[in-house]
Amino acid sequence: TYSSGLRVDKASDRAKDIEKIKAIVQTTCIDNKSRVLFPVFSMDRLQTILTVLYQIYGDDPCFRVPVVIDTPLGAKVTKLWDSIIYKDQMLWQKVIGWRNIVMLDLWDDSMAFQASNQPCIVLASSGMCTNGRSVAWCKRLLPDEKAHICFCGYSADGSLAQRIKDGKKNKYI
Repeated sequence: TYSSGLRVDKASDRAKDIEKIKAIVQTTCIDNKSRVLFPVFSMDRLQTILTVLYQIYGDDPCFRVPVVIDTPLGAKVTKLWDSIIYKDQMLWQKVIGWRNIVMLDLWDDSMAFQASNQPCIVLASSGMCTNGRSVAWCKRLLPDEKAHICFCGYSADGSLAQRIKDGKKNKYI
C-alpha cells in the first residue's frame, strides 16, 4: 500500500528478519527483562506478526513472555481473523489459542501494563505511531535504553515512526 517500487521483498529477507526478531526478543525480554514494541496496523500486520511470533516461540514451553495485544480494534479483528483469512486456518487456530497472548481492551489495563515494567512483547496500533496506544508505549519505552521498538512496515514522512527510525537526524522526539 505505502511502499515505493524500489523496495524488493525476497524470501531470504524473511529468514534474516526472523533471526533479528529472535535476537531482539532474547536480548530485550529475556536477558534485559525489558519490553519490545511492534507498532502494527489492526488488520493484517498485527495478525502476521502474531503468527510469526507463534511460529518462533509457540512450541517452546519455556517461553513465558506475554505477547500483549494492546489495541481494541486489533483485538476484535484478531478474534474474527479466522472468518476473514483464506489461508492456513489450522495454523491460525494454534496461534489464537497460544497461552502467551494477553488482549487488553481498557485504557486502564494498558496503562497498568505500561507501568508494570514486566518483560513483554507488545503489539499496539497505529503502525506509524501517529495515533493509538503505540504512541503511549513509545513515550514509555523511548527513555529506556533496554527496551526496543521493531518497525515492521512503511513509515510516512513526518510520522513519529519515521522520526524514530531517523534517530540520527532526530536526537529529541
